[in-house]
Parts: sequence; C-alpha cells; structure tokens
Amino acid sequence: MLFDGLTVLENICVPQVIKGSQALQMENRARQLCTIFGIERIMEKYPAEISGGEKQRTAVARALMNHPSVILADEPTGNLDSKSCQAVIDAFQTAREQLQATIFMVTHDSYVASFCDRVIVLKDGCIFREVRNEGNRREFMDALLGVIREVGGESHDSE
Repeated sequence: MLFDGLTVLENICVPQVIKGSQALQMENRARQLCTIFGIERIMEKYPAEISGGEKQRTAVARALMNHPSVILADEPTGNLDSKSCQAVIDAFQTAREQLQATIFMVTHDSYVASFCDRVIVLKDGCIFREVRNEGNRREFMDALLGVIREVGGESHDSE
C-alpha cells in the first residue's frame, strides 16, 4: 500500500523518515533503490499516475529502504511483467547476499520460487513437501515442477 499523497520517492523514504534519518542519506538511498528497480523516471509521480507494476516495484524498494534482516513478501511479483519480476528477484538476491537478509516469500510462480534456497509446498493448507536448492537452479526448478505435478495429482508413480 502506497500513500496516495506522496510521490514515489517520498513513499520510498517513509521508513527512514520514521527512523529519523538525515534527509540527504535517505534521499540517496531512495534514489539508489529507484535505479535498481528502474523507476527513477517516475520518482516525482504519485501512485495514481503510475502502473500497477511500478507501484509494486515502489513498494518493494520501500521495504528494502532500512536494510531489513527479514523480509516478508506475499506474491511480490504477482502482477509484474517479466522485466519488473526479474528486478524484484535481483533485489531480493542482493538483500540476501549483501545484507544477509532472510526472505520469506509466498508465491504461486515456480520460476520465482526457483531462485529460493528452499521451498515448502502446501496443499490444502498443510505441508506437502519441502524442496531444497542444492546449488543447481535448473535441477531445483525440475524438482519443483515434479512436486507441483504431484500436488495436482499427476504423479507418474503408478507407471
């Protein structure tokens, strides 16, 4: 949720305003995040003037503003185009690697899930299977797709 009366840049700065950070420091950090997310051209626009994908990228940038150690993300790429989706994934990977942030993400997108270290697959609200990434993303993606087929009842165990 973005604040309608604030520009994109101001929305991103909100966590550091609350923290009481210096204006120059917070503005520099917000501009850096705008560049990472490819939204620098809309920094002075208001939420009503930007697309849904731009709103999503703004919200993710705001979430990363204070270098959090834990990020809770509910369908962070749900309504994004492929370029914006990749920008969100890249930002989460940067947060994980550079900030040692832990990211808990809910997603229905197996492509996005394939960038995770581990995935817990739910079926009817219960844990169905846990899949761990052992370092090879392609093998991890194949394993995830196999579990998804099982969840859907398309297991080939009966062959």
